[in-house]
Amino acid sequence: YGVVLRQPLFLLLLLVMVGYGAAEWGQGNWFVSYAVDGLALPSEDARLLLAWFTGGMVLSRLGFALLLRWLSAARLMILLGALALSGALLIKLGLGSLWLILGNFLLGLGVGGLFPLMLATAMDLDSDNGPVLSGIASIGSSIGFQFAGLFTGLWAQQAGILQAYWIVPLACGWLLLMIILFSRRLTLLSAKA
Repeated sequence: YGVVLRQPLFLLLLLVMVGYGAAEWGQGNWFVSYAVDGLALPSEDARLLLAWFTGGMVLSRLGFALLLRWLSAARLMILLGALALSGALLIKLGLGSLWLILGNFLLGLGVGGLFPLMLATAMDLDSDNGPVLSGIASIGSSIGFQFAGLFTGLWAQQAGILQAYWIVPLACGWLLLMIILFSRRLTLLSAKA
């Protein structure tokens, strides 16, 4: 892992995956608690709202490759990251079920296609190290999972879930920033090739 992680692009891959894991796991693990305990929605409604997140993820994962006909991988990653951040902010700042539906769907669209797109892009650059790159992506997302789960729980104990849910928008902000840095490095490497 050390040899691969010394390359800035693959270190950025790790950092993107930390944000990805925190955003996906934070949303999947904490949204229902946020909606029920923070927004006082019935638990059934909260679960149905979360289904929009899952639907967005599935649609993104199945359809992101179609967009590669018109967008470069770097631009598509930035678009997906921007959708994720927009969705998370709509969930946190929007009022009413319509905003929660739209936010969940956009967040799902944003994160759904990112993992396979990031991994495929990295493997295209260094196919000989495919298993290592897959490991880096998995380790990064696992770190993000753990961070989102533990930190949100600790924050919720201190300030309540309404405040602690800020972890998801913050994770999406980190995700977008790391994607922008990754995409810039990718564009530089493509220009040199």
